[in-house]
Amino acid sequence: MAENTTCNLCDNPGTYANATDVGQFPSVVRQFRQDEFTVWRCSNCQSLHVKEDVDLDRYYAGYPNHNQNLDYFTRRLNARCVKALRSQGVELTDAVLDYGCGAGLVGQLLRERGFEEVIGYDPFVERFADPKALDREYDAVLSLEVIEHVDDPQEHASTLAKQTKSGGVVAISSPSASSFALDDVDRATYHLHLPYHRHLLSLHALLEVGRRAGLRPVYQTNVVWDSCWPAVGERFFFEFTRAHGNVIDCQVEPVRWGVLLKSPRIWFSALLGSLLPLKAQMLVLFVKE
Repeated sequence: MAENTTCNLCDNPGTYANATDVGQFPSVVRQFRQDEFTVWRCSNCQSLHVKEDVDLDRYYAGYPNHNQNLDYFTRRLNARCVKALRSQGVELTDAVLDYGCGAGLVGQLLRERGFEEVIGYDPFVERFADPKALDREYDAVLSLEVIEHVDDPQEHASTLAKQTKSGGVVAISSPSASSFALDDVDRATYHLHLPYHRHLLSLHALLEVGRRAGLRPVYQTNVVWDSCWPAVGERFFFEFTRAHGNVIDCQVEPVRWGVLLKSPRIWFSALLGSLLPLKAQMLVLFVKE
């Protein structure tokens, strides 16, 4: 399998050989914690790339996030995206595709909020893997926390555009490669989310990828998963995960109260984290020209 040693996001691509910002980080899943991966930053667009190519089917077979449920946390976390869609004129009667839907939680939330037709598609989740979902165009297409998982982000953006009606809305969210440094090991391990994240785009790179796909940005924010609700925010989830050894399994496992009681950082971030958002996620809404 070929390694990722040349940036596939910018017109003047940087290379691994010329990168000055490089680090090695472990997997965020307990089962694969012993596996380490090399990450390097493109000197041009500042996006991040995982050097090693991997068998993603093997890693997704035990992916904890596929066991998430629509609960207090996931409802509040995704509320901002739903609000952004409505602000751009997406109607409750519009057809919506959630591309890379994972456990299908966003689709559930949209239906709870009154959306009449929401289709989920995810090639790594059996119940959402039917390619017939891609045989039509939609009024709005969501790709939330997906583009960083694919081998070719430009091809992914073009696929999203293809599935969208002219004048329709495409919503893309992703961790921002510009929001943390590789020498901040805890933050980097959390946001890199290895080996599932293959390419973490900078905002500049995401806007360029959208432009090449025929998409025009109409809305953007770097405070996506934060809210004033207790324990609902990126800083809380970062501190919670770090206290559990920086493995995301803890997010779907029973609460370990002993860990929580010994970590004042978790309690601070749960109550006041919205005052100090990490600003590590970006959400851009595009319109298809």
